[in-house]
Amino acid sequence: MSTVPNRHFPPLRSWLWAAVWSTVFAGFFLVVRKTDTCFDVVNSREYIWTITGLTWVWLYLFFLFGNRGRLILLGCSILVLLAMPSVDRFPAAAVEARAVGELRSMAQAVETYKKEHPQQGYPVALPKMPSESLKKLYEIEYQTSRTKTDGPVDVFLIQVTPIWSECVVRSFAAGENGQIHYVISRCPATKADPAI
Repeated sequence: MSTVPNRHFPPLRSWLWAAVWSTVFAGFFLVVRKTDTCFDVVNSREYIWTITGLTWVWLYLFFLFGNRGRLILLGCSILVLLAMPSVDRFPAAAVEARAVGELRSMAQAVETYKKEHPQQGYPVALPKMPSESLKKLYEIEYQTSRTKTDGPVDVFLIQVTPIWSECVVRSFAAGENGQIHYVISRCPATKADPAI
């Protein structure tokens, strides 16, 4: 029975130290992340825990490997990052793009309702409800009115205003004119604001 340690398999002590150091540095990552309140607001809980878990695994491998393994890990990590051009580096912009997409979809649902009910006009309530992720970040208000007192409802306005204005800065609005309007303000957008 050989007592020479296996060079290809790290000793138990290396595994334990790698676990300790990766946990310490992943903890630092969580502490630093907590200083940015917008990170928690803009990103989902699943995304945050996935990123934290992947950071821990990457650090574990980094501390477990020797110098050659660390260089290979760094090289592979850089290649993976370069191969992912679709990763959004500006999460607030991605949130605003999703908000505009949902607002456009809600406005189309309102228009479809009017075409199906020409005598009534636009619906009293939104026929398509916003997603939970949109309601987490934005306050959604839907208003209707009539230009003639005895006519159908022929005017509507959907306003999407950020709840966390320090994280997401633009408010949006859609009306019967078919355009999406925006304003960089805590106030709700109106049809008088610039169109996208």
